[in-house]
Amino acid sequence: QINGTVSFSGVIQIEGMVSGDVISSISIEGKPNEDCINVTETGTVSSNKMQATNIVISGHVKSKIIWAEDTLRILDSGRIEGALLYYRHLEIEPNAQIHNCQLKHLDCCSDNGAL
Repeated sequence: QINGTVSFSGVIQIEGMVSGDVISSISIEGKPNEDCINVTETGTVSSNKMQATNIVISGHVKSKIIWAEDTLRILDSGRIEGALLYYRHLEIEPNAQIHNCQLKHLDCCSDNGAL
């Protein structure tokens, strides 16, 4: 279990519980990267913001903002609650659950880059 902000570079795999933001350190600097957040089936994240180039969710995420600069993948065991989802490419498997969320394509939304 982790309480607090997690800043990373590369790939982070969350198999336990994170209570806090999960943010790619390179995304913060605005440089292109291939960073990835992978929330496994046993992983749970409760945050204000998750941000990386790619995000793969097969666990449970409750977040205000999920920002995937490239691809957001929600696998069939994935569950997302209450998030504003920013993405360029979106993949949702048949049994994935998305509750109380808004979807915003990064190339189409007027507030792109505002966060």
